[in-house]
Amino acid sequence: MANRVTGVNMVVNPRTMLPLSFDVLATILVFSESREVSRFMQTCRILCHEGAKVLARRGTWLDSLQRISSFLRFMEAEGRSRCQYLSDLCIVMPYPYHALIHEVEHALAGLLRAGSFRSLTRLYLDSADLIFAHTPELIPAFAIIPSFQHITLEGCGPPAAKFLQVTKSKPTFVELIYDGISNEDPSARNESHPIVALQNVRASLQRLCVTEFASPLDRNLSLEPLVNLDTLVLDRTERPVLGPYIRYCPNLRHLKITTFYNYESTVDEDGNDIMDSDRLDKLRSINVAYQR
Repeated sequence: MANRVTGVNMVVNPRTMLPLSFDVLATILVFSESREVSRFMQTCRILCHEGAKVLARRGTWLDSLQRISSFLRFMEAEGRSRCQYLSDLCIVMPYPYHALIHEVEHALAGLLRAGSFRSLTRLYLDSADLIFAHTPELIPAFAIIPSFQHITLEGCGPPAAKFLQVTKSKPTFVELIYDGISNEDPSARNESHPIVALQNVRASLQRLCVTEFASPLDRNLSLEPLVNLDTLVLDRTERPVLGPYIRYCPNLRHLKITTFYNYESTVDEDGNDIMDSDRLDKLRSINVAYQR
């Protein structure tokens, strides 16, 4: 005998005939594993709707073309009503990346523009520069979402900085992980510098973590300070340039700097110290200049 739904929103167990209200079943869904939630969703329309809400609130991690395609189908169901419950969105670039570009990039941008992602507070993008450079329409698509509180961008550069400069969100915590910016031309370094990239969100930003970035900033730029920034972490920086942060982060209360010592670049093949003192003196003079 199949389970039957009564007129008072209860499910009757065919073995015991004891009714379970949908409120009880909804509570069970919250504490169930995702696989079990999916099974519940196959039983009836109400549990399908409630189960989708539970899964969306747990967020999603997309690291393959198959998962991205499945995510798009899942969110498009029920008239995109599931979009309002999504809490976290993490995209790790699948390989080869051209597969994502040719098959789902436009669908993802369309969903972001059309869906109501009012609960989406956490964004993580791996290889953000590559994603935005190959798919420029994703910049305004992500930027239109107003609810991000925590943004992590890995692989930062001018395209990722552009997203931060136009986002409608007011995040309190931003993590920026750079890759090779020190080798870019001066204009790209300035555009990608955290102080420049975060001007649009300076009023809301309270915590900032910057990884593998040690470039100076043009002192002639006219910029506003990050007045509400309370905590700054400079992570995995061989020789940090502190001047811009001293100048534009006046109300810091917590500062953490973690550096790495590149042994191979400071000794010759016989183990003799060949530290580039001229380079260190130059960086020291840059830091001192920002304090004047």
